[in-house]
Amino acid sequence: MTEVDDIITKLRKKEYNVENVKPKNPNQTMTDEALEKLFKSMDGNYYEITVLKKILNGKIKVNTENPKVSVISSTYLSRLGNYTGERWRQKRGLGKKDEVLVKIYRDGKKYAPRRRKKSK
Repeated sequence: MTEVDDIITKLRKKEYNVENVKPKNPNQTMTDEALEKLFKSMDGNYYEITVLKKILNGKIKVNTENPKVSVISSTYLSRLGNYTGERWRQKRGLGKKDEVLVKIYRDGKKYAPRRRKKSK
């Protein structure tokens, strides 16, 4: 066994479980890995927003009040875009009984962050 193989073996024994990691930023409620796992499980499906708000239980802010504001804050989708390299989108829909739904999906395009205009 070479020296590099020995180092790799030692590193594997010392890996930290991702499930036990908290984000360093106090404003973030989930790590990027957990956020990716959650949104990939929701990818392409419609969910009733009131049910989604109960299930997410404050981990992710869900807007159920104002129909002119996005259901899930764009900061989560831009974080996902930065992390995965894919563009994440959301769209509203109405169910059979006129319940408000939201669909989280990837549109297949590469994520490109918006550039801020330079002030003169």
